[in-house]
Amino acid sequence: MSVNVSRAAQVRTGVRIEVFTVSWMVIEAAVSIGAGILAGSALLTAFGLDSVIELLSGAILLRRLLEEAKEGNTQRVERAEHRAAWIVALALTLLCVYVLLTAVYGLVTHAQPESSLVGIAVSIAAVIVMPWLALVKRRIAKRIDSAALRGDAASSLTCGYMAARC
Repeated sequence: MSVNVSRAAQVRTGVRIEVFTVSWMVIEAAVSIGAGILAGSALLTAFGLDSVIELLSGAILLRRLLEEAKEGNTQRVERAEHRAAWIVALALTLLCVYVLLTAVYGLVTHAQPESSLVGIAVSIAAVIVMPWLALVKRRIAKRIDSAALRGDAASSLTCGYMAARC
């Protein structure tokens, strides 16, 4: 019985972390895209578009965790986990493609990031927040054995890495 209580508590913690992730990514995307457009910074705008990919991943994970939190039947939870793992894997692949394309773009064009105080602030915040989120998500993923949440943790870590590049 205590194992189920512990799992239920971990799932609830996961829900709170994903609510925070989704909220954070909405703000990060809006601020990054807006500041990138105003500053004429392709890199900052692209970082905001990456945040939209992260937002999708977080929203899918939130839905999956809510399914388990409401004590759905085991088959529904397993289907939600499988679907979330697939979508998160796709989002992570898109993030990797994004990193590769921006690196190639930077090499080919010798592009330097344009200065934007808002962009710098968002990047610093993401460098701090995203690795922390990745760590918390990994812990919870291990405790509830969720491949989807492990993938989302990798996405959060990738986002932190990209913020450090901005």
